[in-house]
Amino acid sequence: MFIYLKEQSYYEDRYDLCTIENCLRIIDFWGEKEKENGIEGVENAEMVRCIKIGMSLQLYCAKGESYRDRESSIKRWMNEDREKDEFYAKVQEPQGIRCRNCQVPMSVLHKDHWYEFEKPLRVIFLFECPKCRKRKGIFDNGQEFESTPDYCPKCKKEIKVSFRYEGKLSIWERNCPSCGFTEKDIEDQQKKKAQQKAQELKDKRLFEKYRAEFCLSPSEGMEYILQYQRLESFTETLKREEEKKADPDYPKVEKLKRLEIVELEKLLSIELEKQKYIKLTLEKPDINKFVIVPFTVQDADSARKERDSEYKLRKLFKKMLIGTNWRLMSEGVSYRLGYLSGRLKGHEREEDLLEVVKSDK
Repeated sequence: MFIYLKEQSYYEDRYDLCTIENCLRIIDFWGEKEKENGIEGVENAEMVRCIKIGMSLQLYCAKGESYRDRESSIKRWMNEDREKDEFYAKVQEPQGIRCRNCQVPMSVLHKDHWYEFEKPLRVIFLFECPKCRKRKGIFDNGQEFESTPDYCPKCKKEIKVSFRYEGKLSIWERNCPSCGFTEKDIEDQQKKKAQQKAQELKDKRLFEKYRAEFCLSPSEGMEYILQYQRLESFTETLKREEEKKADPDYPKVEKLKRLEIVELEKLLSIELEKQKYIKLTLEKPDINKFVIVPFTVQDADSARKERDSEYKLRKLFKKMLIGTNWRLMSEGVSYRLGYLSGRLKGHEREEDLLEVVKSDK
């Protein structure tokens, strides 16, 4: 039985060979560019220098990107082949298959993958009648295989196709009974094996000559990944800067007073006491994405009723905090026997400050 899943080294060689061939194509491309522009003459010197820089940059990126995708690609290939083997091993032959002529149960002669690159995976079973020897193909889901007729390229009538072995040769013949068209396709198995060996030798030489140059080591690969991440970070920074220029609210963010807790406490205490809210106390903060600070304050104006006191304090906080990086949280303030309590939220990140500005509109 054919086994798809191979040793990991097989997939590593397969991947690295693709990397080498890609790098060689890049070198060939830029080599042609250099030939087109020539190498003599002062007027071409700068062009040749640019070509060499372009080739070096493209090779650097090709090698780095190949390393970045290497592990995941090899893992994906191995998983795909493992899936094929597991599916093939588990699939059961269809039951109750009978010969159309004899109506007797047919037996399985052969079981094989059906175009393993297709999805979903399928297996085809070749059944034979023990009485009349007629055969038919049945897929694992019970569907019968139906052959597609082959047509003559000249008269477009149905053509007869035959296959036979002659020693080491595999011969396919197509004959048209209508117009006499004939075609023969001969495959020399011995020649095919020789070509395979020649290709394997060629691949081996490519590995020996170029693997160390084009296939990055783990340390070289990690250095590329770090450089890539730095570039991504730099690109993201540039993007944010462009967004700042495009958003009319960003200049307002720059104008916000970014108060530290001591400055906040001083500002609030002064303004609150003017309105007879005294003894402001800031409690232990909850520091996470935001800085959340619970507070209590006492209402020194005994003439104010509960709801009036809450409303006026909320309004006062809104006025005091506008233009700063602090806001009263959405639950507002609550009143109990002259004590008012609530929570303040401090914003630090630029994107959060932008939301503050937008919410003030």
